Amino acid sequence: NACCFRTFIQPAMSTPAWLVVGNKPPFNVMAASPEFPEYLEYDIHEIVGRSMRMLFGPLTHVAEVRKAVLASGATDSSCAPFMLYTKNGQGRMLVLEIVPAHNGEGDATHCVMTIDHADWVPKKVAVAEDTRAKLVLKAEKPYPVECVSNLFVKLYEFSSDSLSGRTLRPIFGPRTDAQCFDQALDRAKTGKTQNISLWTCKADMSHLLVNITVFPVVEQGAVCNFMLVFKGAIDVKPTAAATEGAKTGPPVRRNRPSSMRLMPNASESPARSSTDSEPEPKKHARPAGSGEAESRRPVDAKHAQPLQLNTAELVRQQLEMREGGVERLIQEGCEAMDELGEEECMERDANDSADLAKATAGADEARAGQDGDDAAGMAFPEALST
Repeated sequence: NACCFRTFIQPAMSTPAWLVVGNKPPFNVMAASPEFPEYLEYDIHEIVGRSMRMLFGPLTHVAEVRKAVLASGATDSSCAPFMLYTKNGQGRMLVLEIVPAHNGEGDATHCVMTIDHADWVPKKVAVAEDTRAKLVLKAEKPYPVECVSNLFVKLYEFSSDSLSGRTLRPIFGPRTDAQCFDQALDRAKTGKTQNISLWTCKADMSHLLVNITVFPVVEQGAVCNFMLVFKGAIDVKPTAAATEGAKTGPPVRRNRPSSMRLMPNASESPARSSTDSEPEPKKHARPAGSGEAESRRPVDAKHAQPLQLNTAELVRQQLEMREGGVERLIQEGCEAMDELGEEECMERDANDSADLAKATAGADEARAGQDGDDAAGMAFPEALST
């Protein structure tokens, strides 16, 4: 079966061939590349000037080819595999990529048809049992499973009955890139083999990293199924630490003891005397079964109280020093006024009032100048816009 499977994979040519075909009936060939005879065994002079219908045969989907060529007149491109026939009548599965081409006036009057060999597997080879972990999907969405091999069942530990007729979602897990998988199937419809690496899940929910090769399966000249071959599996089972973490649950957030909390600023809170009563710290319940919670002893309030009392005492002493300094300054000023006399004190007060008035006037002038500059700056963009 493996040898038979390999013979149906056509060898890719070094350079694809191309044809220039009119996009209206009878779809005459206008030009051909030198590589064209290597694909369908026609000489260039035998195909140029004639309709491309001479390449069709019993398994050629003529309506689909006609639809793709006509769509090129509306500047639509397409790529799909078709069965074309050689000069000797042998059918070959080829990928036709049709791109619109324009004349000198910009009108799409013809198309360029690139021809390349398609990778394909016959249906009887795809469904046959062999020594590979594989399965066969239908080519229509949502891509249900048609059959699975015994090695695939052994690999994923799913029964064939539980997968047949269903999608591959049972083997998808949280790491599976479903979008990448769907894109690989869409590209396989164009007749080209696809290779992807994908995270999957077994029946016991262990992760499995596999390399998947997607082959187009051809029946009656069209892609009807996909054959997926799984190999290079790497089994990743949950570790003991992860299992233990799942049992104990997430880590519990613990509050810091009261002795580690920061005290507020002296400017933001009133002074507290040493006789003020300290609030009793709250006792937080700890989860049962936590070894770390049981090994750590709760902090006693007596250990935290001296630190708080010392801080409060320090704040009270600083405020007393500030109040004593202000009273001392006021007393010194009164003694100086008594020594100077009433007339000299009044003269000094008048001089201080004059200096204060000058300073206030200067500040008002500076503020008025700043407001004028701001108004001019705001008016400048408006003048530019007008």
